[in-house]
Amino acid sequence: MVDFRIPLSSASQRKELLNYRRQGSKFYGLKIGQAFDLGWAEYFDEIVEVV
Repeated sequence: MVDFRIPLSSASQRKELLNYRRQGSKFYGLKIGQAFDLGWAEYFDEIVEVV
């Protein structure tokens, strides 16, 4: 069962996230339960999974 999924942001927002990462910002995510990868992995330094 999936309660919700966070769709990818707009292309300009994703580009901005990658620019921040190149400048040294770190981004972390929390994945609860089983979910399909919607393409967020490349924007995070680490995604912690809780099953």
